[in-house]
Amino acid sequence: MKKLRRFSMLCAAAALASGAAVPASAASSNGDEIPKEILLFADRMEEKFGLPIDGTDYELRHEGGEVWIVHKEAETPEVKTVGNTQSTTDGQAAVEKVVALGSTKPPTSVEVKRQQEAGEVTIMQDTEWYQPVCFSRLTDPEDAGTMDACYKWGDMNYSGQTRQNWAFHFYGSCWPGGADFYEIKECYVDTVKHSTSGTLYWNDWSPRGTIDLSGCGSFTLGIAAGPVNAGWTHNSCGEIIPEKGSAAADMRTRMVDDIYWTDEVREVAQIIGIGAAYGDDVVLSPTYGYFYAPCSWSGFPWCG
Repeated sequence: MKKLRRFSMLCAAAALASGAAVPASAASSNGDEIPKEILLFADRMEEKFGLPIDGTDYELRHEGGEVWIVHKEAETPEVKTVGNTQSTTDGQAAVEKVVALGSTKPPTSVEVKRQQEAGEVTIMQDTEWYQPVCFSRLTDPEDAGTMDACYKWGDMNYSGQTRQNWAFHFYGSCWPGGADFYEIKECYVDTVKHSTSGTLYWNDWSPRGTIDLSGCGSFTLGIAAGPVNAGWTHNSCGEIIPEKGSAAADMRTRMVDDIYWTDEVREVAQIIGIGAAYGDDVVLSPTYGYFYAPCSWSGFPWCG
């Protein structure tokens, strides 16, 4: 297994074997047991994205031979694998794993009040950010790679505006699985307007152009609506490439880099700013995914 080929990974395995692992479960405030998988997931979200998510808001779901960690109020993701549909930047054919998350809309006034009273709302640059909704797949039959993803809505409304204004921050982390001879070529987050949505208008989007990290580093996203700004900083490697459509909310952002080792985690993210008339529903359809391809060649049994 390639995940054992690095000393750092061996040390992590030894730590788990020595009993340093998280407990199998923990009790929530109402006495229910929180599975260890969700505890690890919550720790990973806080470490990677700075998100203090509540494990009691999540559950394990079994779907199509896979196990998912999903927010209790979210739809179950739909996964499909598309073979050899795209040549990657180096001309190599790849397999795409697509995860569709159904639909999402800004929180209702009742939900906003609940989050405010619970201290779960974050105000940054005058934007009121609501609690994220995150997804994680625990099992993958091919074990070529995987990806966690989260999205959250931000309220960018201000005095004197003529329509409602929202930010939608969509981001994820991808990394290779344990299968030898495969590497991830790119991963992405993608949004379009859902069929049930009212008319949407572009306010802003970020990133606006390709970001070449020249190895690894941080990149900052930022949008504005009138006097209100919204922004976030992420860390990744390779190139961050935005692909914006003309229709409001139609945008995909890609992280392009060849990654093989299981500790090579990459982030990809985008923020879109959208407006809509008062009274119209704002509904988006988010998807995320990654491309993977063989990376071995004759006489050399692994990559990296």
